[in-house]
Amino acid sequence: MDEITYCSTVLPWRSVKESVFPPIDAKHAEKTRQAIELLVHELPPFNLVWGGDWNHSLVGSEGAGSNDGRKYLLDALEVLGLQMPTTYLLHQNGLSKSIDHIAVPKAWKVSGTEQICAKGLSDHDAYVVEVLAST
Repeated sequence: MDEITYCSTVLPWRSVKESVFPPIDAKHAEKTRQAIELLVHELPPFNLVWGGDWNHSLVGSEGAGSNDGRKYLLDALEVLGLQMPTTYLLHQNGLSKSIDHIAVPKAWKVSGTEQICAKGLSDHDAYVVEVLAST
């Protein structure tokens, strides 16, 4: 099967209002868990590229998300058979790790990653992952 599914998501952030992420519970980690469970249920566990503003760094200090939310994300990556080449790229602030990610299948060889500055255009930079796909 050569088809690739691309998914882009914005996951809950700490100060998200209930009206933006209904009917999800008020606690941040629970909002994240519920959103991720919905996604994992719908996303295919093969030939998937999943990215977006996840509002969680996956290493180091956690400023936008929660440690429990990070664990739910890491568990989802494992279930979906994905690797995260953007884990160690910097956030636009230059201090913490990125909360914007692109995950690709573990079977794909990552040949490069790049952060593209978007200051003045967005409070998020752009991220690029180069791969050799094994479909």
